Amino acid sequence: MDLIDPYSPCQLDDGTVLQAAVPTWMAGVPSWGSAGGWMARATVLKVYYTDDAGWAERGWTADGMRTVCCDVRVFGRQTRTLYRVPVAQRAMGLFDEDTYIPRGCSQNIEGGIMATEPPMEQGEQPTPAEALDGDQVIVGFMECDIHQPVVLPFCLPHPKSRRETKEADGRTKRMRHNGVLIEWDDEGNLTIDARGAANPELGPSGVEQSASGAAGKLKLVTTDGSDESWVELDNTGKITLVDGGADKIEMDKASKTITLDAQAKLEAKAVSAITVTSPAIGLVGQVALGSSSAASAGIKGTELNAGLTPYLAACVSLAGVNVAQYQALSAACIGPLAPLKAAFEALKTAWQDYGSAAAQLQGAMATWLSTKVKTE
Repeated sequence: MDLIDPYSPCQLDDGTVLQAAVPTWMAGVPSWGSAGGWMARATVLKVYYTDDAGWAERGWTADGMRTVCCDVRVFGRQTRTLYRVPVAQRAMGLFDEDTYIPRGCSQNIEGGIMATEPPMEQGEQPTPAEALDGDQVIVGFMECDIHQPVVLPFCLPHPKSRRETKEADGRTKRMRHNGVLIEWDDEGNLTIDARGAANPELGPSGVEQSASGAAGKLKLVTTDGSDESWVELDNTGKITLVDGGADKIEMDKASKTITLDAQAKLEAKAVSAITVTSPAIGLVGQVALGSSSAASAGIKGTELNAGLTPYLAACVSLAGVNVAQYQALSAACIGPLAPLKAAFEALKTAWQDYGSAAAQLQGAMATWLSTKVKTE
Protein backbone atom coordinates (compact mmCIF):
# COMPACT_ATOMS: atom_id res chain seq x y z
CA MET A 1 0.00 0.00 0.00
CA ASP A 2 1.40 3.37 -1.00
CA LEU A 3 2.05 6.19 1.41
CA ILE A 4 0.22 9.49 1.13
CA ASP A 5 2.59 12.11 -0.31
CA PRO A 6 4.33 13.47 2.82
CA TYR A 7 5.04 16.80 1.15
CA SER A 8 1.43 17.57 0.27
CA PRO A 9 -0.68 19.59 2.72
CA CYS A 10 -3.68 17.81 4.19
CA GLN A 11 -7.06 19.57 4.40
CA LEU A 12 -9.53 18.38 7.03
CA ASP A 13 -13.31 18.41 6.67
CA ASP A 14 -13.57 21.66 8.59
CA GLY A 15 -11.18 23.36 6.18
CA THR A 16 -8.13 23.25 8.45
CA VAL A 17 -4.92 22.70 6.51
CA LEU A 18 -2.20 20.68 8.24
CA GLN A 19 1.42 21.02 7.27
CA ALA A 20 2.85 17.69 6.21
CA ALA A 21 5.86 16.66 8.27
CA VAL A 22 5.85 12.89 8.68
CA PRO A 23 4.54 10.30 6.18
CA THR A 24 1.14 9.04 7.30
CA TRP A 25 -0.27 5.64 6.48
CA MET A 26 -3.58 5.62 4.64
CA ALA A 27 -6.58 5.54 6.96
CA GLY A 28 -7.55 2.12 8.11
CA VAL A 29 -4.31 0.47 7.07
CA PRO A 30 -2.38 -0.96 10.05
CA SER A 31 1.38 -0.95 10.03
CA TRP A 32 4.09 -2.49 12.19
CA GLY A 33 6.78 -0.20 13.46
CA SER A 34 4.70 2.99 13.36
CA ALA A 35 3.40 4.75 16.47
CA GLY A 36 1.09 6.86 14.33
CA GLY A 37 2.00 10.05 16.21
CA TRP A 38 1.21 8.39 19.52
CA MET A 39 2.02 10.18 22.77
CA ALA A 40 1.70 8.28 26.02
CA ARG A 41 1.77 8.99 29.71
CA ALA A 42 4.39 7.06 31.66
CA THR A 43 5.91 6.64 35.10
CA VAL A 44 9.67 6.98 35.50
CA LEU A 45 11.06 3.79 37.05
CA LYS A 46 14.81 4.38 36.94
CA VAL A 47 17.22 7.13 35.86
CA TYR A 48 20.54 6.61 34.04
CA TYR A 49 23.14 9.38 34.01
CA THR A 50 25.65 9.93 31.22
CA ASP A 51 28.43 8.22 33.19
CA ASP A 52 26.42 5.07 33.91
CA ALA A 53 28.61 1.97 33.50
CA GLY A 54 25.94 0.23 31.41
CA TRP A 55 26.54 2.47 28.40
CA ALA A 56 29.84 0.72 27.68
CA GLU A 57 27.89 -2.46 26.82
CA ARG A 58 26.07 -0.78 23.96
CA GLY A 59 27.91 -0.14 20.74
CA TRP A 60 25.80 2.83 19.74
CA THR A 61 26.95 4.69 22.87
CA ALA A 62 30.65 3.94 22.41
CA ASP A 63 31.31 7.65 21.86
CA GLY A 64 29.59 8.49 25.14
CA MET A 65 26.03 9.32 26.11
CA ARG A 66 25.01 12.97 26.05
CA THR A 67 21.67 12.93 27.86
CA VAL A 68 19.96 11.40 30.86
CA CYS A 69 17.85 8.33 30.07
CA CYS A 70 15.03 6.61 31.95
CA ASP A 71 13.23 3.31 32.20
CA VAL A 72 9.53 4.20 31.99
CA ARG A 73 6.30 2.25 32.20
CA VAL A 74 3.67 3.48 29.82
CA PHE A 75 0.12 3.30 31.15
CA GLY A 76 -3.32 4.10 29.79
CA ARG A 77 -4.70 2.10 26.90
CA GLN A 78 -1.49 0.10 26.80
CA THR A 79 1.01 -0.88 29.48
CA ARG A 80 4.57 -1.39 28.38
CA THR A 81 7.99 -0.91 29.94
CA LEU A 82 10.45 1.03 27.77
CA TYR A 83 14.12 0.90 28.69
CA ARG A 84 16.76 3.65 28.60
CA VAL A 85 14.55 6.20 26.92
CA PRO A 86 16.44 9.49 26.32
CA VAL A 87 15.09 12.58 28.06
CA ALA A 88 14.60 15.59 25.79
CA GLN A 89 16.04 18.77 27.29
CA ARG A 90 14.79 22.32 27.04
CA ALA A 91 18.27 23.31 25.86
CA MET A 92 21.45 21.29 25.36
CA GLY A 93 23.86 22.82 22.87
CA LEU A 94 27.63 22.57 22.84
CA PHE A 95 27.78 24.57 26.07
CA ASP A 96 24.35 25.97 26.94
CA GLU A 97 21.99 23.79 28.93
CA ASP A 98 18.66 23.70 30.75
CA THR A 99 18.76 20.29 32.38
CA TYR A 100 15.73 18.26 33.42
CA ILE A 101 16.35 15.08 35.43
CA PRO A 102 13.14 13.19 36.32
CA ARG A 103 12.71 11.43 39.67
CA GLY A 104 12.76 7.62 39.52
CA CYS A 105 10.59 5.32 41.63
CA SER A 106 11.74 4.30 45.09
CA GLN A 107 8.55 3.33 46.92
CA ASN A 108 4.83 2.64 46.93
CA ILE A 109 3.52 5.78 48.62
CA GLU A 110 0.33 3.94 49.59
CA GLY A 111 2.32 1.29 51.44
CA GLY A 112 2.98 -2.32 50.57
CA ILE A 113 5.31 -3.74 47.94
CA MET A 114 6.46 -1.89 44.87
CA ALA A 115 6.10 -3.95 41.70
CA THR A 116 7.33 -2.07 38.65
CA GLU A 117 8.32 -4.65 36.04
CA PRO A 118 8.50 -8.44 35.34
CA PRO A 119 9.08 -11.02 36.61
CA MET A 120 6.13 -10.82 38.98
CA GLU A 121 4.29 -13.49 40.93
CA GLN A 122 1.47 -15.18 39.03
CA GLY A 123 -1.54 -12.91 38.94
CA GLU A 124 0.34 -9.99 40.47
CA GLN A 125 -0.26 -6.61 38.85
CA PRO A 126 2.22 -3.74 38.66
CA THR A 127 1.82 -1.09 41.33
CA PRO A 128 -0.59 1.56 39.97
CA ALA A 129 1.16 4.59 38.54
CA GLU A 130 -0.49 6.97 41.00
CA ALA A 131 0.94 4.95 43.91
CA LEU A 132 4.55 5.30 42.74
CA ASP A 133 6.67 8.28 43.79
CA GLY A 134 8.42 8.55 40.41
CA ASP A 135 7.66 11.46 38.09
CA GLN A 136 4.94 11.02 35.52
CA VAL A 137 6.10 12.08 32.07
CA ILE A 138 4.93 12.25 28.47
CA VAL A 139 6.63 9.90 26.00
CA GLY A 140 6.59 10.70 22.30
CA PHE A 141 7.95 8.78 19.32
CA MET A 142 10.28 10.44 16.82
CA GLU A 143 9.33 9.95 13.18
CA CYS A 144 6.30 7.96 14.43
CA ASP A 145 8.70 5.09 15.10
CA ILE A 146 7.96 2.94 18.15
CA HIS A 147 11.69 2.19 18.35
CA GLN A 148 12.51 5.87 18.95
CA PRO A 149 10.73 6.87 22.15
CA VAL A 150 11.76 10.05 23.92
CA VAL A 151 10.72 11.55 27.26
CA LEU A 152 9.44 15.06 26.57
CA PRO A 153 10.56 17.92 28.84
CA PHE A 154 7.04 18.61 30.09
CA CYS A 155 4.41 16.50 31.81
CA LEU A 156 1.01 16.25 33.44
CA PRO A 157 0.90 16.57 37.25
CA HIS A 158 1.35 13.48 39.38
CA PRO A 159 -2.13 12.40 40.61
CA LYS A 160 -0.89 12.64 44.21
CA SER A 161 1.02 15.90 43.77
CA ARG A 162 1.15 18.05 46.91
CA ARG A 163 1.23 21.21 44.80
CA GLU A 164 -1.81 23.14 43.60
CA THR A 165 -2.28 26.15 41.35
CA LYS A 166 -4.88 28.31 43.03
CA GLU A 167 -6.69 31.33 41.64
CA ALA A 168 -5.68 33.37 44.67
CA ASP A 169 -2.00 32.95 43.71
CA GLY A 170 -2.61 34.72 40.40
CA ARG A 171 -0.53 34.16 37.29
CA THR A 172 2.68 32.99 38.94
CA LYS A 173 5.69 31.05 37.69
CA ARG A 174 7.29 28.58 40.08
CA MET A 175 10.31 26.31 39.91
CA ARG A 176 10.92 24.02 42.85
CA HIS A 177 13.79 21.55 43.28
CA ASN A 178 14.65 19.61 46.44
CA GLY A 179 12.53 22.02 48.45
CA VAL A 180 14.14 25.23 47.17
CA LEU A 181 11.62 27.52 45.48
CA ILE A 182 12.10 30.19 42.81
CA GLU A 183 8.91 32.14 42.23
CA TRP A 184 7.77 35.09 40.16
CA ASP A 185 4.44 36.35 41.50
CA ASP A 186 1.68 37.98 39.46
CA GLU A 187 3.22 41.42 40.13
CA GLY A 188 6.62 40.39 38.77
CA ASN A 189 8.36 40.08 42.13
CA LEU A 190 11.08 37.43 42.29
CA THR A 191 11.58 35.29 45.40
CA ILE A 192 14.26 32.65 46.03
CA ASP A 193 13.19 30.70 49.11
CA ALA A 194 15.50 28.00 50.52
CA ARG A 195 13.69 27.58 53.85
CA GLY A 196 12.13 24.34 52.64
CA ALA A 197 15.40 22.73 51.47
CA ALA A 198 14.86 18.97 51.44
CA ASN A 199 16.80 15.74 50.96
CA PRO A 200 16.69 14.27 47.42
CA GLU A 201 15.11 11.06 48.75
CA LEU A 202 11.49 11.16 49.85
CA GLY A 203 10.43 9.75 53.20
CA PRO A 204 7.68 7.18 53.83
CA SER A 205 4.44 7.84 51.95
CA GLY A 206 6.31 10.23 49.65
CA VAL A 207 6.78 12.95 52.27
CA GLU A 208 9.59 15.44 51.75
CA GLN A 209 12.34 15.20 54.36
CA SER A 210 13.54 18.61 55.50
CA ALA A 211 17.25 19.39 55.20
CA SER A 212 16.89 22.80 56.84
CA GLY A 213 20.04 23.69 58.75
CA ALA A 214 22.16 21.36 56.62
CA ALA A 215 21.30 22.58 53.11
CA GLY A 216 19.71 25.51 51.33
CA LYS A 217 22.79 27.68 50.77
CA LEU A 218 22.34 30.49 48.23
CA LYS A 219 25.46 31.76 46.47
CA LEU A 220 26.07 34.28 43.67
CA VAL A 221 29.54 34.24 42.12
CA THR A 222 31.14 36.44 39.47
CA THR A 223 34.69 37.32 38.43
CA ASP A 224 36.62 40.13 36.79
CA GLY A 225 38.74 37.56 34.97
CA SER A 226 41.19 36.88 37.78
CA ASP A 227 39.48 37.14 41.17
CA GLU A 228 36.05 35.97 42.25
CA SER A 229 33.47 38.11 44.01
CA TRP A 230 30.56 36.41 45.72
CA VAL A 231 27.54 36.76 47.95
CA GLU A 232 26.52 33.81 50.10
CA LEU A 233 23.55 33.13 52.37
CA ASP A 234 24.33 29.87 54.11
CA ASN A 235 22.08 27.41 55.90
CA THR A 236 22.97 28.80 59.38
CA GLY A 237 21.68 32.28 58.57
CA LYS A 238 25.12 33.82 57.96
CA ILE A 239 25.41 36.38 55.14
CA THR A 240 28.82 36.96 53.56
CA LEU A 241 29.85 39.45 50.86
CA VAL A 242 33.37 39.18 49.43
CA ASP A 243 34.83 41.19 46.54
CA GLY A 244 37.70 40.25 44.26
CA GLY A 245 40.18 42.01 46.54
CA ALA A 246 39.16 39.89 49.55
CA ASP A 247 37.34 42.79 51.25
CA LYS A 248 34.57 41.17 53.30
CA ILE A 249 31.35 41.99 55.10
CA GLU A 250 30.02 39.16 57.26
CA MET A 251 26.79 39.04 59.26
CA ASP A 252 26.75 36.02 61.58
CA LYS A 253 23.37 35.13 63.04
CA ALA A 254 24.81 32.60 65.52
CA SER A 255 27.21 35.05 67.22
CA LYS A 256 25.11 38.14 66.44
CA THR A 257 28.24 39.73 64.99
CA ILE A 258 28.80 41.96 61.95
CA THR A 259 32.39 41.99 60.70
CA LEU A 260 33.83 44.55 58.26
CA ASP A 261 37.22 43.51 56.89
CA ALA A 262 38.86 45.99 54.49
CA GLN A 263 42.23 44.99 53.07
CA ALA A 264 43.29 48.62 52.61
CA LYS A 265 40.91 51.32 53.83
CA LEU A 266 37.45 51.50 55.38
CA GLU A 267 35.47 54.71 54.95
CA ALA A 268 32.09 55.71 56.39
CA LYS A 269 30.47 58.89 55.11
CA ALA A 270 27.10 60.49 55.77
CA VAL A 271 25.50 63.75 54.70
CA SER A 272 24.10 64.56 58.15
CA ALA A 273 25.41 62.28 60.90
CA ILE A 274 26.86 58.88 61.77
CA THR A 275 25.77 57.45 65.11
CA VAL A 276 27.52 54.56 66.88
CA THR A 277 25.81 53.41 70.08
CA SER A 278 27.29 50.74 72.34
CA PRO A 279 27.96 50.11 76.05
CA ALA A 280 31.65 49.81 75.12
CA ILE A 281 33.53 51.11 72.09
CA GLY A 282 37.13 50.10 71.47
CA LEU A 283 39.41 51.84 68.98
CA VAL A 284 42.75 50.18 68.23
CA GLY A 285 45.54 51.97 66.36
CA GLN A 286 46.01 55.63 65.56
CA VAL A 287 42.67 57.41 66.00
CA ALA A 288 41.89 60.85 64.61
CA LEU A 289 38.56 62.60 65.09
CA GLY A 290 37.97 65.40 62.67
CA SER A 291 35.33 67.27 60.76
CA SER A 292 35.24 68.78 57.31
CA SER A 293 32.95 71.54 58.58
CA ALA A 294 33.94 74.66 60.51
CA ALA A 295 32.97 72.99 63.80
CA SER A 296 35.29 70.47 65.39
CA ALA A 297 34.33 66.83 65.79
CA GLY A 298 31.90 65.96 68.57
CA ILE A 299 32.01 62.91 70.85
CA LYS A 300 28.89 61.29 72.24
CA GLY A 301 28.98 59.30 75.49
CA THR A 302 27.78 59.63 79.08
CA GLU A 303 30.86 57.72 80.31
CA LEU A 304 33.24 60.45 79.12
CA ASN A 305 31.11 63.28 80.50
CA ALA A 306 30.53 61.62 83.86
CA GLY A 307 34.21 60.68 84.24
CA LEU A 308 36.02 63.89 83.27
CA THR A 309 33.94 66.38 85.28
CA PRO A 310 34.49 64.90 88.78
CA TYR A 311 38.12 64.09 87.94
CA LEU A 312 38.97 67.73 87.19
CA ALA A 313 37.11 68.91 90.28
CA ALA A 314 39.11 66.44 92.38
CA CYS A 315 42.38 67.76 90.89
CA VAL A 316 41.55 71.35 91.92
CA SER A 317 40.52 70.24 95.41
CA LEU A 318 43.69 68.17 95.89
CA ALA A 319 45.88 71.10 94.84
CA GLY A 320 44.24 73.32 97.46
CA VAL A 321 44.77 70.75 100.22
CA ASN A 322 48.45 70.27 99.37
CA VAL A 323 49.12 74.03 99.21
CA ALA A 324 47.70 74.44 102.72
CA GLN A 325 49.74 71.48 104.02
CA TYR A 326 53.06 72.70 102.59
CA GLN A 327 52.38 76.25 103.77
CA ALA A 328 51.94 74.92 107.34
CA LEU A 329 55.10 72.82 107.10
CA SER A 330 57.05 75.83 105.84
CA ALA A 331 55.88 77.93 108.80
CA ALA A 332 56.98 75.20 111.21
CA CYS A 333 60.55 75.13 109.88
CA ILE A 334 62.37 77.16 112.60
CA GLY A 335 65.53 76.56 114.51
CA PRO A 336 67.19 73.33 113.40
CA LEU A 337 64.47 72.79 110.70
CA ALA A 338 65.07 76.15 109.04
CA PRO A 339 67.01 74.57 106.12
CA LEU A 340 63.82 72.68 105.07
CA LYS A 341 61.76 75.87 104.82
CA ALA A 342 62.90 76.65 101.25
CA ALA A 343 62.02 73.13 100.06
CA PHE A 344 58.49 73.29 101.51
CA GLU A 345 58.00 76.76 100.01
CA ALA A 346 58.97 75.38 96.59
CA LEU A 347 56.49 72.48 96.95
CA LYS A 348 53.77 74.91 98.01
CA THR A 349 54.44 77.05 94.92
CA ALA A 350 54.36 73.98 92.66
CA TRP A 351 50.98 72.88 94.01
CA GLN A 352 49.68 76.44 93.61
CA ASP A 353 50.71 76.37 89.94
CA TYR A 354 49.15 72.89 89.54
CA GLY A 355 45.91 74.11 91.13
CA SER A 356 45.77 77.14 88.83
CA ALA A 357 46.36 74.97 85.77
CA ALA A 358 43.75 72.44 86.91
CA ALA A 359 41.22 75.21 87.49
CA GLN A 360 41.84 76.64 84.03
CA LEU A 361 41.52 73.15 82.48
CA GLN A 362 38.35 72.57 84.47
CA GLY A 363 36.81 75.70 83.00
CA ALA A 364 37.88 74.82 79.46
CA MET A 365 36.70 71.22 79.79
CA ALA A 366 33.34 72.36 81.17
CA THR A 367 32.80 74.44 78.05
CA TRP A 368 33.98 71.61 75.76
CA LEU A 369 31.90 68.98 77.53
CA SER A 370 28.76 71.12 77.32
CA THR A 371 29.10 71.61 73.56
CA LYS A 372 30.96 68.58 72.23
CA VAL A 373 30.07 65.70 74.54
CA LYS A 374 26.39 64.83 74.34
CA THR A 375 24.71 62.88 77.12
CA GLU A 376 21.59 61.72 75.25
